[in-house]
Amino acid sequence: MQLDKIRNAPQLDGAGSACAVALICAATFALARNHPNLDVAWLIDASGRWLRGAILYRDIVEVNPPLVFYETVGLSAGSPSPNAYAFGVCVAMALSGLWILRLRGPYAAVAATFAMAIAGIHNFGQRDTLALIFGLPMLMRRRVGAAEGVALALWAFLGFGLKPYLLCIPVADAIARAWLARSPKPLFSAPYIVLGLSCVAYAGAVAVLYPLYLSHMVPLGRFVYWLYGVPLSGRSIVLSALIAFVSAIAVIDRRAELVPLAAAALGALASFYLQGRYWSYHFAPALGVALVMTLIEARRSRPFASIAALLCASQLFSGSGSSPSAPIPPGVRTVAILSSQVSAAYPAVVERGIVNDTRYPALWVLPGAWSIANDPKRSAADRAKARSLLAEQRSTIRGDILRERPQLVMIDTTLANFDRMFRMVDFVGPLPGYADAGRSGSFVLLARRGADAPPRAGR
Repeated sequence: MQLDKIRNAPQLDGAGSACAVALICAATFALARNHPNLDVAWLIDASGRWLRGAILYRDIVEVNPPLVFYETVGLSAGSPSPNAYAFGVCVAMALSGLWILRLRGPYAAVAATFAMAIAGIHNFGQRDTLALIFGLPMLMRRRVGAAEGVALALWAFLGFGLKPYLLCIPVADAIARAWLARSPKPLFSAPYIVLGLSCVAYAGAVAVLYPLYLSHMVPLGRFVYWLYGVPLSGRSIVLSALIAFVSAIAVIDRRAELVPLAAAALGALASFYLQGRYWSYHFAPALGVALVMTLIEARRSRPFASIAALLCASQLFSGSGSSPSAPIPPGVRTVAILSSQVSAAYPAVVERGIVNDTRYPALWVLPGAWSIANDPKRSAADRAKARSLLAEQRSTIRGDILRERPQLVMIDTTLANFDRMFRMVDFVGPLPGYADAGRSGSFVLLARRGADAPPRAGR
């Protein structure tokens, strides 16, 4: 009876769907503006420095390839800030929603825009949510002409090109379409050829324009970044099983409208597990694609409607899981926050307009390097390399502080991301021109001597 009511309910027309897409994007902007999550806040800060002349992978130490900086600047219309970036991402959402309106009709457009908003609600504008936003029009296409196929692929590249792992999604989509057609011809259609060529051209551009990324940052990340991540949560396991189940139903039944989305959802799950960090935002593409698929089928299937409701609830009633920021005292304008956690500095410094005088989002080299240097099971060469890295990092950290002279240095005393005892205060050592200013939470404070030094914190 309920399904009959849904089938017989008034249908959205194009104008109504466009208005709904605009309203969803406007509501998303209202929620997201001025409140960037930690990674987005760092990228906004770093992109601003880049525009002011800082050199990527030297003055800005980041493990991600450069496309994300170009997109942060582009989505912010050349002036990175939380408001500008949130507005740009919502414009991209709206454009994708309207494109899906053209490709699949009113209901699919609203369902897709709603899925983009829900999947990114706690991690708005993160790279994996951008993959969902830019990639959905290509994943939801039916038959399109060559020119539109090229445009869809270029738009999708802005999402799938952000990380190699995300390419699992269009690869799964391509395999599903070839399987449905019982022919390899779809694999050689314009969207996949252009997307592949875009990725190759991008890799070549990185090699030419940012050789330091491939020669230094990639090997460094592979050597020391392994301690970062969280344990696989029960929520992720349950949702993975649920998404795999509904995707399998669509594939087994050969539902032509759903099979590419089902395959893309499985590809997104593969991306999540291959990354192996198990951060919640890595799950956004899988949840978003599965939500689109179940919402589309919900009009005809009560089980799919129930699963769509479960997917929404799982996202709405979960948190981002970010750690609290460093308690920066009032009146501080420049600070150097020394912590292995991005959340210690971001988004607080961006929201408060404070300059964080360090080239790192967090001191992410230290946990892995310290572990290797003190692990007797590692080779002598690895331990020597790790000790050299630690000496280099200490010199860089101290050099940045003594050159930039921030008002306050905040040194984290927690062991977040370390697997053995480490004292950051001892590692950094005494800083000429700075005096003990007490503690604030888990942070030791060192204040610059001078008239504008912040007041001493209580112990």
